Amino acid sequence: MTLPRPGSPSSGDVPKDAALAYLDAVFPDGSEGILHWAVKVPGSEDWTENTGRWPAIRETVADAMLKESPRLDVYICPYLGSTRKRTKGKSVSRNVVHTDADNDDLDAETVRAIGGFAVASGTEGHAHVYVPLAQSVPLAEHTILCQRLCAVFHGDIAKHSDNDVLRPPGTLNHKPTLDGGNPVQVEWLVPFDGSRVDADALAKLLDVNDADPNLNGHARIDAEDIDLHLYPTVSAAINKVTGDRSGDTYGILAACYDAGFTRAHAFSTARRREDIRQRLDDEGHGEDLQRCWDKIVDDRQQRVRLGEIHRDTIDDPGDDAAAQHVPSKPGEGTWTDSGNAAKLAETFHGHAWYVPETAKWLRWSNVSFHKESDDGRAEYLARKLADATDIPEVPQELIDAVNAANKESEGENSAESPDKKPD
Repeated sequence: MTLPRPGSPSSGDVPKDAALAYLDAVFPDGSEGILHWAVKVPGSEDWTENTGRWPAIRETVADAMLKESPRLDVYICPYLGSTRKRTKGKSVSRNVVHTDADNDDLDAETVRAIGGFAVASGTEGHAHVYVPLAQSVPLAEHTILCQRLCAVFHGDIAKHSDNDVLRPPGTLNHKPTLDGGNPVQVEWLVPFDGSRVDADALAKLLDVNDADPNLNGHARIDAEDIDLHLYPTVSAAINKVTGDRSGDTYGILAACYDAGFTRAHAFSTARRREDIRQRLDDEGHGEDLQRCWDKIVDDRQQRVRLGEIHRDTIDDPGDDAAAQHVPSKPGEGTWTDSGNAAKLAETFHGHAWYVPETAKWLRWSNVSFHKESDDGRAEYLARKLADATDIPEVPQELIDAVNAANKESEGENSAESPDKKPD
């Protein structure tokens, strides 16, 4: 499918309807936070940012954007922030992934195949592709998904952050006016159909590599390729038949979660037991997997908040002597760079590896290794560990001593360079 050229007829959408449909696509029901949008004088660096609290601002911001659109370029951040300042990494949720696709032959069928929608930005050969998610994802995972989406659609590699701004449909692109042309409508290219994609399924679908950055053809995720001999706790949960299939389902999913399985792999693993599969298919209990999973996630997140990180991937030491050298929980041990690195490795062993020879991180997806493009995943795990760790307070006496030493050092530097002016 070829993108509309500047000056081509619009889709006929009423601008406000188009803008509201976009807002509802990127901000699903229940979303709350600070919405950031901006206007820019065409051909200049005169940029003004605006904010408001979503969802109260829904109608107001649509009207305001359309009011400014006849004379200004309008942009919006598709992620709600936690503060008035549009800062990378400060979004309260990440319910879409996006890329700015720079090609004339964007395939609308590919967009639809991954459950996405697209907006023609009004510039020839440009479109913004989005995939709406069924759940918010962590920042590091969001970055990876955006980068993979970019690889599939040959997008702008700089557009993968949660503080990016893009053009909303219903507004006008004024770039053509700089060459004497007319403004071009920003419009829906592939409309949002109301459905949202499971993040795990999307990650599988966008599992690309540098040599062949195309969709890999996976239509669904199965767990048959996971060797359960490598996951004894999961295997034990599957083999534990109590007669209570509901309770057994919960036990299997909990073991999968603690072993680091994705939700999709956990659901597929639970269905490997025939009696559970029959109950789910034949007795109207299709929603049981999701209900159990939600309870498990709530339980594990509560444990994290209480400082009880689940150390599922650490094997028990074989003797008492070895046990004396393994901290009983994150936070015990030395507070040095090497000590903190050891804590990270002990807690998340089995989830991420650093390869010094290539200076790259590897992530295990329960099926295969994936090379990380940056340190985002490791930084996310480090923050998760820090949030759940009781970090000891620095004694006030030490703080006072350091401050005094800094002041003394500043005085000596000033005495040595009396003519030095402040920066």
